[in-house]
Amino acid sequence: MDQNTYADTQERHLHIPSDVHPLLLNIAQWAKFVAVVGFIILALGVLGLLSMGTFMGGMSHYATSARDYSYTPGVFSWGYALGMIVLLGVYFVPVYLLFKFATNLKKAVIDRNNSYLIKSFSFLNKHYIYIGILAIMVITFYVIAAIVMAIGMYSYW
Repeated sequence: MDQNTYADTQERHLHIPSDVHPLLLNIAQWAKFVAVVGFIILALGVLGLLSMGTFMGGMSHYATSARDYSYTPGVFSWGYALGMIVLLGVYFVPVYLLFKFATNLKKAVIDRNNSYLIKSFSFLNKHYIYIGILAIMVITFYVIAAIVMAIGMYSYW
């Protein structure tokens, strides 16, 4: 019994109609716009981190000079800085992957190059996998936090 199908005998090709090319360019432009906005938000986060460090240092100097109270922001400021660096790093990855998707997709459409198209969708795949894993982590965190709050609430009564 012959099990060969058309897909087995012919090499598989995905033909992208020329009507779709402007849509892909539009997708690339919007993805690049969103990525650039993400990079701007990252830059503002870095500036906020640096200004917060300066603010904490100034507060420490003011508190010791006024002698009203002793304030040592050491652990808080280092913890804040470390937390911000982690959050900025977590935020950087999907923005970078989206930017790489947009630039490779634009090259693929303009040059009609399949390798760039494959690379672009590979970056988009990585982007969605990252966002999916991040969403699972956030949902897990909220579920654990709700359980801990419920245990704390019932142990109080």
